[in-house]
Amino acid sequence: MVSESESGWAPIETAPRDGTPVDLWVQSGADGTDVGSVDFYTDGLARFNHKTRRREGRVTNMVYETRGSNRGWYSVAGLPGMAMTVAPTHWRHLPSPPEDTQP
Repeated sequence: MVSESESGWAPIETAPRDGTPVDLWVQSGADGTDVGSVDFYTDGLARFNHKTRRREGRVTNMVYETRGSNRGWYSVAGLPGMAMTVAPTHWRHLPSPPEDTQP
């Protein structure tokens, strides 16, 4: 089994809150999150985890920001002005780009 540190995933409480883009992990049942919301935020790429009996998946390119009086996780390139309504359980840094695309 791969540990959280080896996989890169860490508890959401340790996520950066300074506008750094990260990937998030969401699960149905976590803080009342429903299956439809998990599918929406994971672009339909969520999977069913037979061990936990929950639907789960990765949400990419999110930043924690304050916009007006709203604070939360926002998509870097999506839904302007709308914070994510799903409570993530874990986070990890974005992967590095392929070597041949770096200057």
